[in-house]
Amino acid sequence: MGEIAPVRSPGGEQASWRIVLTGIEAESESQLTFGTRPRQIVPAWLLSIVLHLVALIALAVLLRGPRTMGLAERDRPGGIVLAEVTDQQQVAYFDESGSESLQQSEAAKRAPLGESQALPDQQAMPVVADLSLPGAPAVVAPPDVQMTRPNLATGGKVRVLPDHGKAAILAEEAQRRANRRSPGPPGHVSLFGTADAVGRTFVFVIDRSKSMGSGGLNALRAATVEFQHALESLKPNHQFQILAYSHERVFFVGDKRFVPVTDANKQRVAAFMHGLAAFGGTDHEMALSSALYLKPDVIFFLTDGADPELTASQLAAIHKLAAGRTSIHCIQFGYGPGRDRINFMKRLAKQNGGSYRYINMSHWHHG
Repeated sequence: MGEIAPVRSPGGEQASWRIVLTGIEAESESQLTFGTRPRQIVPAWLLSIVLHLVALIALAVLLRGPRTMGLAERDRPGGIVLAEVTDQQQVAYFDESGSESLQQSEAAKRAPLGESQALPDQQAMPVVADLSLPGAPAVVAPPDVQMTRPNLATGGKVRVLPDHGKAAILAEEAQRRANRRSPGPPGHVSLFGTADAVGRTFVFVIDRSKSMGSGGLNALRAATVEFQHALESLKPNHQFQILAYSHERVFFVGDKRFVPVTDANKQRVAAFMHGLAAFGGTDHEMALSSALYLKPDVIFFLTDGADPELTASQLAAIHKLAAGRTSIHCIQFGYGPGRDRINFMKRLAKQNGGSYRYINMSHWHHG
């Protein structure tokens, strides 16, 4: 088994006990000796450093104290808050000090309509005259520059020619408003002796290809005179547009809109027509489709009827665009007596409630 034997130190001052186990040859003094100090696992200097760090952190936290984003928050008194919910589901909050403002707002709601109501601090607000941003130059519009104005018919903007001053713009807008309020009686237009075409909006579509110019039939010059005579018979409540085309198109005053029959626009017609150069090919369908886009009451279609002729499918497409709303009157130019054969211009006029007329330009030159 074993036995317990006392062991004395060499000096004889301190005794310890040792357990002697039978059959064990080697023994460990550090494990089997009682009364001796145990071995230290953590050094004392490391434990001291850890304790000092913990103490420093605790001291820093105590000195810092509670803060809110680095700003000290002032004490705010409590009170009763009133909430008002409007018909638009907006919530307005008022404390006890703002109860008077709430009463004033309720009184303002009950005030009669049209009564002037000024803001509480309106008179105290400073008024700054001629305020301008730094570095932003003052913009002063000259009286007769190229400018834009709203198009009352389409909601967009239209371009105004440089010589179209502010007074002319205002006059045209006033005329448009008057036309909308009171369309007035329709106008009657006749070109080259045709039967009167009746309406309030007119589009004159004229071929400007090479054969229509002074080197050919000289039909552009003849049409200019007829346009001026036709506009003299119209009233200010009527509107018109001129579309000249070859393989391209150009509009009077450079925009796709109706213009009122005013003295200023009448005077521009001659300048516009004289400025047209006769050249290029012919695209009848493109021109008629562009004119029908304006949805006029009347279209006058003027051409020598040169190739290409409109096919049956093209005529059907044009008839669909006219929609029974627009009448198309066709005037064909040529030399010598007209032919009795049915051509696309006669079919176009018949399908769209218009008239057809052939003009012998050899007679027009002598007349």
